[in-house]
Amino acid sequence: GYAYVRARVLRRALDAGRPLLRAGLPRRVPWPPLLPQVWGLRLFPKSGGADELALDQRLSALTGPARAAYVLYGLERLDDAGVRAVLASAGCDEEERAGALAEAGGVRAEDDARAASLLRSPEFDPCSLHARPPDLMRRRQHVKAVVAG
Repeated sequence: GYAYVRARVLRRALDAGRPLLRAGLPRRVPWPPLLPQVWGLRLFPKSGGADELALDQRLSALTGPARAAYVLYGLERLDDAGVRAVLASAGCDEEERAGALAEAGGVRAEDDARAASLLRSPEFDPCSLHARPPDLMRRRQHVKAVVAG
């Protein structure tokens, strides 16, 4: 059920952040995106306030496993053993798990109680995006200007 899907999503997210080559040999083959591609369509996360921006900056300084540990602490309210188990099921070795817990613990010590509510905000929801239409009209105007000029 949920634990399987969570581990699979976490494994894929952590694999995406790892280098493609290890010791000169390809580690994994990057697959083409499965979602439909639309030229010019732009997707943006919802913009938040100053608190969301500060949390985003703190999270961007962390490694992938540490960000995962932080979110598991904040959103799912897991303890250290639970976070270690989830990271292990996602394919992190013991060294990565220990480093992730230490990094996430450092950020958690700086945070206040509002961090969990910030993680639930629309800015951090991966399912809520703003889609802007393609700028085909502007491109056509530029092409007409170049052809006419």
